[in-house]
Amino acid sequence: MGRASTGQRLFLALSPPVWVRDARVIRRFIKRKLGLVPSKRESLRDLRQLLQWNHNYDNDNYPRAMAFIRERNRAAVECKSLKDVLRAVSDGT
Repeated sequence: MGRASTGQRLFLALSPPVWVRDARVIRRFIKRKLGLVPSKRESLRDLRQLLQWNHNYDNDNYPRAMAFIRERNRAAVECKSLKDVLRAVSDGT
């Protein structure tokens, strides 16, 4: 989204595609239900609510966070993948 000026810290805005985030949420839910990882008690209702929040994130929370960053005259680089992160860090964008 912008370049960091000299001496300014690089802010990476991580935003993987929604389907990637959904897959991670579902995979974590299944692992918890199978007892493969310790967890709190979660229901299918909790999973549905989390997936709903995840889908609303791109249209609600993310734009507000980016506006907050811009209001403070900070530069942010949007990264959708590890490749984007590595490029941003090596370029110092």
